[in-house]
Amino acid sequence: MLGESYLQMGIFEQAVAELETASQLSETSPLYLDLAMLGHAFAVTGHPDKARDILHQLKERSAQSYVSAYSIAEVYLGLGERDQVFEWLERAYAERARQLVMLKGEPQFDSLRSDSRFQSLMERMNFPS
Repeated sequence: MLGESYLQMGIFEQAVAELETASQLSETSPLYLDLAMLGHAFAVTGHPDKARDILHQLKERSAQSYVSAYSIAEVYLGLGERDQVFEWLERAYAERARQLVMLKGEPQFDSLRSDSRFQSLMERMNFPS
């Protein structure tokens, strides 16, 4: 959470450092949330190749164990690939990913809020307007 907070505050170097540590410490997590947030951070701090490496890792791991589609959407969000974000958010919705309960309030998704696909997803999840 500290790395994510630093990222939202624009303290990018510290954000990446904290997220790298969190990712290493949570390596056994079946959701890989810290790794996804690290990929997002790499993307928004100008390291798209590192973000794509993490995307590759997440997709590769998903062949072996559960990786939330939400996590993959989060990395695509950092890369600015909106169509991919919505494709993976729809997958997250289909799999009933638990992280979706936070979607309405997550600041990193602010850029998508005016998109009709986001609004449709919020309606289907029965989130109030």
